Amino acid sequence: MLAIAMPVAGSQAAAVTISDITLDAAPVYTLSVPSVVAVDANIDEATIRALLTDLPGHTADLAKLSATSLTIPELTTTQAVRASGNLPAATGTIVFRNIALNGVVNGVASSASIGSISVTDTNKSDVELGATTVSKLNIAALLGFFGLVDRPASDEREVLYNDFKFAGGTYTAQLTPVDCKIGPIAIAEFKARPLKMTMAEIGALMSQSPQTRTPADVSALIRLYAGTLTAFESSPITFGGLDCSGKDLGQDVRLATGAVDIDGITPGSYPRITLTNPSMEIAGTGHIRADSLTVKAIDFTNSIKVMLMGDPLLDNNEIAQHSRELMPALGGFAVEGLDIDMLINSGDRTSAKVASLDVSLADYLNGIPTTISTSGDHVVVDLAQYSQASALKDLGIKTLDLTYALKAKWDSASNTINVDNFSVDGVDLGSFAMSGALTNATASLFSSDNAEQRAGLTELGLRSLAVKVEDKGLWQRIVAKVGMEQGQTPDQLRTRTSGMAQGVALFYLGGTAEAQALSQALGAFITGEASRLSIKLDAKSPAGLGFIDLATLQTKPARLGQLVTITGEASGGPAPQADAQKDQN
Repeated sequence: MLAIAMPVAGSQAAAVTISDITLDAAPVYTLSVPSVVAVDANIDEATIRALLTDLPGHTADLAKLSATSLTIPELTTTQAVRASGNLPAATGTIVFRNIALNGVVNGVASSASIGSISVTDTNKSDVELGATTVSKLNIAALLGFFGLVDRPASDEREVLYNDFKFAGGTYTAQLTPVDCKIGPIAIAEFKARPLKMTMAEIGALMSQSPQTRTPADVSALIRLYAGTLTAFESSPITFGGLDCSGKDLGQDVRLATGAVDIDGITPGSYPRITLTNPSMEIAGTGHIRADSLTVKAIDFTNSIKVMLMGDPLLDNNEIAQHSRELMPALGGFAVEGLDIDMLINSGDRTSAKVASLDVSLADYLNGIPTTISTSGDHVVVDLAQYSQASALKDLGIKTLDLTYALKAKWDSASNTINVDNFSVDGVDLGSFAMSGALTNATASLFSSDNAEQRAGLTELGLRSLAVKVEDKGLWQRIVAKVGMEQGQTPDQLRTRTSGMAQGVALFYLGGTAEAQALSQALGAFITGEASRLSIKLDAKSPAGLGFIDLATLQTKPARLGQLVTITGEASGGPAPQADAQKDQN
């Protein structure tokens, strides 16, 4: 049915209403469009009908569309849904309301919108999506991305749309009980280039059984994935968050997050994602919450190079051979305000809080990061309900409050691994800090060949090592506990242990001034006269202290003094004293 709305006086617009557009391929698929209103369109009724019922055959017409406006008040489709997991086969219905293209010139709409989308199926699941709007919708480029129309051969990404805004929505299901609220999404600009395969080719590949895929099919899938990784580019993305409640194994479960900020998509990488207030609540079991969680960017640049290797095709054997190079460069993650209180399998309860935690990884070589930085601030663990911590609780430690840091980097120019800092500090326990350098650290350490990597490990040498220890109560707790078990006073045990340590230092290093100073420093720290101890080791050979040297020391320990210089110094006032018997009461 064709109806023409006559223009009002002074207007040149020609509005055409096309009614009763249907497609019946039940039970697989049906489509129903009560009406379409086209104003000043450069396509006729037959073409509009064909666009809705046979799009693959008329994509060129849609790519060149020009119209003042094109409006579809309602579009309904039904399609068969295959059985999946515990869900039986079903029939799904999708209703699009108030679809509108405005100011369309040669396949580019100045604005486009969908008023709402409703999705239901006979398995009693429902999706309600709010309004979606964009500006400068490039219909031709969008069709070209899916390989439905020809686009100029180029690796440059075209703008698909600007000012994307999605109002949010809901999802509910009854067979597997779940109820979700979906927050709004906004993207200022989104670009893409055509995929290297058509949708028909992709569909054929994806529909194959893994057991029947040929090496060429596997290679094609890998290269498709590599091409997809470089196909997109966007401005930063904001997401209003997600809040889902449901049941798992009969328990009420809630997963939620507040606002989500996503860095702009860049070719060859996954962007950094930051979630605010992520949480998981399990009734009767506990919770995991955080003020924020950041997953840092993941770089696939080197992975893509391997995926896109030329002949021979990248098959299963080559995937195994290049598994390390295929690994993406993970940037790490960060958490702030972490709060965990969970009942675990043994009946114990894990209760911990972390002020902040960060892991940063960079400068990858063959899938291994050569620059590592990680830190944790006030990692607080309640040991009261954790039976596996009996050794610590026997020392009277009911809560652990730890702060730690590690910073290390491989210097390829000097073949050195520098550990700038490895430290742990425990409130009311003490601190440990270490720095040092490993020499002869060649690129073979990061080789994808296991034999070469093992050979590289044997070439390592310890060039320098500096250790600083401060006792804030832990050593004294140990002395008090062990002394009580052995029927000795803490002073008696400290004196005995101090004498042994001093003797060992002199035995290995001889009677040099440095050895005597180290012996005295060890004695002062162990007896509790000093709370801080510093020890520094420097290898006498530029090659460092190697594995061969360590093997020699097993039979000739007195040679240690010929291989290294070790100095020690004790400082600080007396360490805090502890009463193990009192702590346990």
